[in-house]
Amino acid sequence: MSKTFRLSDGAARLGISPSDAFRELQSWPHQRDGLEVSFTEEDVAAIGKMMIGTPDEHLARLKFIEEKRAALRATDGE
Repeated sequence: MSKTFRLSDGAARLGISPSDAFRELQSWPHQRDGLEVSFTEEDVAAIGKMMIGTPDEHLARLKFIEEKRAALRATDGE
């Protein structure tokens, strides 16, 4: 059985702050149980690979995040 990490524990394993992890959450693999967010060991490994991806992968991730933020801003303005 795979170990499960809370948001703060997953962030610590990745070497980032929980607030940075929360900000990136939309583009990361994760599980939700109500408001509780968790990561499996496989999720943390995949996120680690994403964080050290190629420049093209990094730009694609940033573009995806910006598109999500723009969509949120558009719905907040309605």
